[in-house]
Amino acid sequence: MTIHGRTIYGAALVCAALAIAPAVGAQSAQTSPQPPPSHHHHHHASTNQECQAQKRSHANTGTAVGAISGGVLGSAMGGESFGNVLLGAGAGAVAGHVVGKSTVHC
Repeated sequence: MTIHGRTIYGAALVCAALAIAPAVGAQSAQTSPQPPPSHHHHHHASTNQECQAQKRSHANTGTAVGAISGGVLGSAMGGESFGNVLLGAGAGAVAGHVVGKSTVHC
């Protein structure tokens, strides 16, 4: 497989991982009570305890999606070496955690 082929393969896997993310988020949303939607893009909880639980859930989902996406992207861009996959997964996990956590304001 050529470098170009790996890039296309990696991009396709990243797109697939990102397509799964809403389903993972929707599944976690079904397990915890959700407040009515607001005009903002952020989620708001009625109590601090619910808010902290939502924040953890969103951060965990972001971590998982980021790690998968980063690992795939690291593999695609770095020649499928384990070090590049690990580096991409680590960076993606950190970025996904920060983004996921920032979507809930307590």
